[in-house]
Amino acid sequence: MGAPSVVFLPTGTLFHERYRVLRGIKAGAMGAVHEARDERTHGLCALKVMLPGVLEDAVLRERFAQEARITGELRSDHVVRVTDAGIDQTTSMPFLVMELLHGEEVGAMLKKRGHIPIDEALVYLGQVAFALDKAHAAGIVHRDLKPGNLFITERDDGSPCVKILDFGIAKIVSEGTNSNMTQAVGTPTYMAPEQIAGKSSQIGPATDIHALGHITYTMLTGEAYWQEDAREHGVYALIRRVVEGPEEMPSARALRRRGMVLPAWFDGWFARATALHPEDRFQRATEAIAELRDQYAESGPDSFRMNLTIPLVRRSDAPERPLEEASTTRASVALIQASTPPAPPPRSRWTTAGLVALACSLLTVVSGVVVLKAVGVEAPLSVARAGLPEAVRLPPIAPGEAPTVPAAATTQAAVAPLDLAPPPPAPEAPTAAPTTVLPGKTNSYTQPARTASPFPKGTATATTKPPRKPFEPPASID
Repeated sequence: MGAPSVVFLPTGTLFHERYRVLRGIKAGAMGAVHEARDERTHGLCALKVMLPGVLEDAVLRERFAQEARITGELRSDHVVRVTDAGIDQTTSMPFLVMELLHGEEVGAMLKKRGHIPIDEALVYLGQVAFALDKAHAAGIVHRDLKPGNLFITERDDGSPCVKILDFGIAKIVSEGTNSNMTQAVGTPTYMAPEQIAGKSSQIGPATDIHALGHITYTMLTGEAYWQEDAREHGVYALIRRVVEGPEEMPSARALRRRGMVLPAWFDGWFARATALHPEDRFQRATEAIAELRDQYAESGPDSFRMNLTIPLVRRSDAPERPLEEASTTRASVALIQASTPPAPPPRSRWTTAGLVALACSLLTVVSGVVVLKAVGVEAPLSVARAGLPEAVRLPPIAPGEAPTVPAAATTQAAVAPLDLAPPPPAPEAPTAAPTTVLPGKTNSYTQPARTASPFPKGTATATTKPPRKPFEPPASID
């Protein structure tokens, strides 16, 4: 009996005289998942209807119901809760009724984000490992672990919670009498060598641990380890390579394919988790993830990072993803493309504000020199040190020439800070300087001898100021 094509049940269908179909959620090779409402409890649920040809043997149907009951007995937050199972008498379709989840599969998450940071991946992997240990203790082996069967939802407090989908179904189907169906069970890129070779006696908890090792690599890099081989060589060559074991270190492949830097110790961890012989792998899933967590704690957060200097090898059918910063935090990190930003245009050192400041400085200097000239102080500018043009150099007062003080002058001159050079010694110094009494003032100003200090006591003295640095505008001004 050939299996019919997978289609969703019509909306509004009352399945098994209890579950009202509301919409189709997901379809696969074995059946389809629907959102339904339980007419007895009025609660929402997920109805998974399998194809009639999947379980044709009456013994397998009984084992299917038994396995569904065992799965329902797994009291774990990380296993989808099964509330009902059976064979619909009208359609002969095996079905499962499970809790309705809200969230996202890890496979869909990787397509959007590129890869999952190590600290976030450890949270998910730890929960998966805990659920696997409980299932293995109950004698249940999943056999089809992959990112598409890991569902990330949230608890009431907002913390993430991983749910493993399709627990136990693959094992029952693979042990049936239909050899074609046995070969079709599982995903080759995550299947263990004993699983591909059909060695049923060797299939056990280590088979799921092998898949867990490959899931870890996929989470951290965004691509399955065997993805390149599956695309370039086909499924038959891939099966042969899986049976023979990896030839390229995962750290080398991750760097070459995805630009992801993995620490050297990850190669040893991956080799043990995915060893060819089941007895050489970790004995428990929690043991594998605990070893991964301990090694990461010693190597530090920088041991898992994107390398911007390595060009990415993209799939030809993959759309371009935006540039995002890589980190080991919860913040999402996607594919990183190495790119060189354009150099900013050169800035001119002379901006409008700089020119205005220079003009004010020149005006202040000239004003101070004029005042000194008026009061009879010879103060030639040191053009070289002040950095001023020759146009502002003033001629000195001739030796022996008495300055003329205007009537409006004051005894205190507000002189701007200048860098003044001492005047050359006069050939002949007058024996006495004339005294000028300002109108309305009781004090007087006496011109000192030329050999004395160029600045008489009681007047404002010039202070030495370091050369003005070129004006640099703030970085926010272009």
